[in-house]
Amino acid sequence: MADATILRAQVTKRFGGLVALDAVSLAVGAGEVRGLIGPNGAGKTTLVNVLSGVLRPTTGSIHFGDQEIVGSPPYRIARLGIRRTFQTLRIFPELSVLENVAVGYHAHTAAETWDALLGTRRAAREERLTLDRAREALAFVGLHADPGLPAGALAYGQQRLLELARAVVATPRLLLLDEPAAGMNPAECDHLLGLIRRLQQQGITLLVIEHRMDLIMEACDRITVLSYGRNLAEGTPAEIQTNAAVIEAYLGTYDPAGA
Repeated sequence: MADATILRAQVTKRFGGLVALDAVSLAVGAGEVRGLIGPNGAGKTTLVNVLSGVLRPTTGSIHFGDQEIVGSPPYRIARLGIRRTFQTLRIFPELSVLENVAVGYHAHTAAETWDALLGTRRAAREERLTLDRAREALAFVGLHADPGLPAGALAYGQQRLLELARAVVATPRLLLLDEPAAGMNPAECDHLLGLIRRLQQQGITLLVIEHRMDLIMEACDRITVLSYGRNLAEGTPAEIQTNAAVIEAYLGTYDPAGA
């Protein structure tokens, strides 16, 4: 569980006359699994895009540790230790399974372009390290497909695991998961839940957007709820389950006992 704040943000994001995020605030403790829920249009993915540098907030600040990251490009934010997956899969279907994961580690290598062009020892050494790390990430997420297989040949659930392996290959400090269970069957969701717990045990902080309330309630230490681009509620799963405004707006008749 958290012992310090790793991420602190208060951001507004406008698209023309549309206010997608209206002074949304978020403080995530190091080592926690934080859920982020709300209906379509609540601003969840916009918030993740802002946190990862894909979008720049109209106003506000984002501190990762003690560093302000507003204005930093996504690759620099990734190097600081924030990685993410996407609601819509973004794999490279023609590249192999192993190559897809290796892409996620290249931002952390030191070899320059000329090293690769000249085939220097440093380039060869880092390529071996990158491929070793990619194999370890595939094993960690439980994706046992042929590493030389084109990624596009994988089943959908396997592609989800592939994207997760690419996100964790460089051992991020903060992992942003945007609907990681989308399209997964119950067995795959159980596997994902186990992965989230193992990632937390490794000291990785997670922010998870998910519509599957059973997974959110089981996986998360705390949950932040957005409504129309604003903070609605925050608390433990038990507190969120008994929050009248959240129940009415998002959880409906959710029964934690499964009845």
